[in-house]
Amino acid sequence: MQIRLQKIIADSGLCSRRKAEELIESGKVKLNGKVVTRLGTKAEETDKIEVNGVLVTQPSKKITIALFKPEGYITSKSDPHHSQTIMDLLPKELSYLKPAGRLDKDSEGLLILSSDGELIQRLTHPSAGHTKTYMVRVKGFPKPQNLAPLSSGKLKLDGYLLNPMEFHILSVKDGKTWIRLRLTEGRNRQIRKVLDSLGYPVIYLKRTEIGKLQLGNMKKGEYKELSEKDISLCFKT
Repeated sequence: MQIRLQKIIADSGLCSRRKAEELIESGKVKLNGKVVTRLGTKAEETDKIEVNGVLVTQPSKKITIALFKPEGYITSKSDPHHSQTIMDLLPKELSYLKPAGRLDKDSEGLLILSSDGELIQRLTHPSAGHTKTYMVRVKGFPKPQNLAPLSSGKLKLDGYLLNPMEFHILSVKDGKTWIRLRLTEGRNRQIRKVLDSLGYPVIYLKRTEIGKLQLGNMKKGEYKELSEKDISLCFKT
């Protein structure tokens, strides 16, 4: 079956469909060795497609999985410093999957990987606005008024005005406090940075939900394939 070039490129996870269209129009795409600039051009699964000289891999089936990322693994396909990556947790036949977003090395929890480039774009685009829920343990005994800046919509991180964050103080024990946080964005180490700026360093962070998709009873390092119904939960609040 023939499929439009821009869709094939987007589905590979290389870029968004709009960016793929720009690449085609600017002469950066080759189909079976010939430069293509017409957006309506279609290709078969067996055709050779190159973008800026890089061969585009066409996965035969769209697969999306949920992974329980443990601490100590970086969210990357590879690492020049030879750190453990999330790909070390998956079988080789799933090595073509790409992460939709990230969790830093010191954090654990729910992470989505997919061969569906458009889905990855939907999940990671700044305008997506879907919620992500975290269980966070901090040093100290914050009161609601101490954490009020989180939900104010006036807090800045690296010069960027953050969206309001929803928080609930759950329990206090041994000089540490458990907090549930819900965000609609995910800037680099956002939770750690803002809580540290308020005087409550994070000592444990776990993502438990993306939208209404829950980590549930998955074990660390475990993954499972997601159905269309599962995927739709990511966009519910």
